Amino acid sequence: MSNRLNTLVLSLSLAAVPLAHVNAMPLGGGSGYSPIHNSGSADIVVSTASELQSALSSGYTNIYINGTLHFDAVKNALVIPSGVTLFSNRGDNGAPGGMLSFALTSSTPNNQAFTTISVGSNVTFTGLRVQGPVSAINSSYLAYGIQQANGTNLTVTNSELFGWPGAAIAFKKSTGGQVKYNYIHHNRKSSRGYGVVVQNGNAQADIMYNVFDFNRHAIAGSGKPGEIYTASWNLVRPDGNGHAFDMHEDSNPSSNTGGEQVNINNNMFDYGSTCWGHQPSANIRAVPTSGPASFNGNWFKTPYQFTDCGGRVKNSVVGVSGAIPSSESEFTATGNVFNAAFSYNLSFPCSVTETTTSTTWTVNCESIGGTTGSGSGGGGGGGGEEEEEEE
Repeated sequence: MSNRLNTLVLSLSLAAVPLAHVNAMPLGGGSGYSPIHNSGSADIVVSTASELQSALSSGYTNIYINGTLHFDAVKNALVIPSGVTLFSNRGDNGAPGGMLSFALTSSTPNNQAFTTISVGSNVTFTGLRVQGPVSAINSSYLAYGIQQANGTNLTVTNSELFGWPGAAIAFKKSTGGQVKYNYIHHNRKSSRGYGVVVQNGNAQADIMYNVFDFNRHAIAGSGKPGEIYTASWNLVRPDGNGHAFDMHEDSNPSSNTGGEQVNINNNMFDYGSTCWGHQPSANIRAVPTSGPASFNGNWFKTPYQFTDCGGRVKNSVVGVSGAIPSSESEFTATGNVFNAAFSYNLSFPCSVTETTTSTTWTVNCESIGGTTGSGSGGGGGGGGEEEEEEE
């Protein structure tokens, strides 16, 4: 058991090393991602929710998810102990990957936040689809997907996560988070709707090589001391109902911080509009304790500042004084490009190109509406403000 698990975790850790050339594997994972592991590397294969619960209770730590496992969307519907790896084969010869699917029932809490998947330390999800119960903007349900509280080293990679009205992935007072090569979409409930969130203080995550679409905020922080995220090499697609990257102001009036540190580097923001309905690519609502958020080498679709069709002055990036660079020249001095233009190749291997700088990244086909080739894998296949004490 331990040898197979060690081999899998070692492979995943090597895949998580930042690449000198981001095109080596597709943003969003799926076809072309490596390594992909099949059921032969598992300690046990499970095909139902009850089988998974039994395997966890029996102490298995390297578990392959086969097919779709159905759960009720209730508090702690799935509790994963420390040291467990759940995996499937997303991207292997067209496979969408096994799915953990959570559905509304008469027992689903309403008008209150709750955690659906609670995990311990050193837990890994890879090659999976994780489907929440609600993709709508207007909903009274507040289910959170994968949440780690007071833990370390949660890794989510090569997975598709969607349909979570609270957040798809939440780090609550947890550090060492890794969110890489995922397609994260349709997490868009009004007043929540986060792809990834660091919250409640002393929470940290690296968020890299993902594709975000149809989220209220792709990434968010609650603003409390000790919150850090680094967002790099992500593609933010045009569809969303709020600014894409966020850091709140701490709700504690004695603090008023914007977390500890925000690093936003080398992302493509195909986001915002110069006419109606503009949403900024980032909004840093208070000053991080380490100083202004860093913006380096990003591409923004909209100009630095412009007048929209209603005669209102808008910006690509917004924030309070001292939280972001203070002028367009400060942004461009660190390699940021405004008024960027994006084109997409929708045939496998799919890609996105920023045409003004001739920068091309390979990208998961499904995430941009493309067609996945059958030879080397497949894409995914799934069909108020932050409160301190929310579940």
